Amino acid sequence: GRSRWPNVAVALRIAATILVLLGAVGWFAGFAISAGAVRIATRVQLPLGDLADIAIDSAGHIYCALQFYGRVQVYADDGKFLRGWQVDSDGGAFGVQVDENDKIHVGTARGDKLFVFDTHGALLEQRRDRPAFNRTADRRADDAQGNRYEIISPLLFPTVVRVSPAGASRVVIAEPWYLW
Repeated sequence: GRSRWPNVAVALRIAATILVLLGAVGWFAGFAISAGAVRIATRVQLPLGDLADIAIDSAGHIYCALQFYGRVQVYADDGKFLRGWQVDSDGGAFGVQVDENDKIHVGTARGDKLFVFDTHGALLEQRRDRPAFNRTADRRADDAQGNRYEIISPLLFPTVVRVSPAGASRVVIAEPWYLW
């Protein structure tokens, strides 16, 4: 008999090549998106890669700052993806905060830019200003009901967990398997 090991080695080489190519395409596509060379529709959900910051509005919507893509993505309080939009972050870190009127403030580390959006992602204001809030400082936010939202593992399999005032925790946003 013939050994099956050479066939296994060939199959492993092919699988490894495919994975490397997919990784390269994913990285270069993300780079193109963050550089503004490619525009993504608001209804398209991107992976949560490099989840830098979160904020919660009065309706319980969760705003996630995706640093790698230079994008804000919005999720319902049950974790369902709603929409997303690009932010001119110049490829650097940025944070997100919601004010008492549910306006979304996005502050960038590069260029000290401050953007103000409505809840649907329409740009209301843009100015050069060092934002008053600390970008990506603790990766958590609180809602009006006293729940705390925390980013767990921001780079590899990122999730957002809601911790109730009583201490019970539940994953609210997790990466769908097809976006890994």
